[in-house]
Amino acid sequence: MAYEVVKSAVVPVPREMLGTEDERVLIWLARESFMNFAAGQCLELAEWRDLGELPADEIPPAQETTHGSPHETHAWRRFEGVMRRPAPPSMTDVHAAGGAIVADEGVPVEVAR
Repeated sequence: MAYEVVKSAVVPVPREMLGTEDERVLIWLARESFMNFAAGQCLELAEWRDLGELPADEIPPAQETTHGSPHETHAWRRFEGVMRRPAPPSMTDVHAAGGAIVADEGVPVEVAR
């Protein structure tokens, strides 16, 4: 099995933001942060889930006080992502590229035959 990292985040969302375009942007930004984290670890975001609002009794009290976001005024959403090591290129892809692999920067990398 490939190397894998599972990351979870709990984010406070002001209740007046629920159901608005701002909430959709927040969800998009949460996914983007998971993608950036994965890229920083040389991994790919293989799975991502918005697990929705947490019940008030599942919110750690320390998190409420740290963020200054009590459950009365904020909904707390949990997001989860699974990051995995990317699969190496197949030999078919290498031969189709003329024996060269293109690195992330777009620079061909020679492969000895």
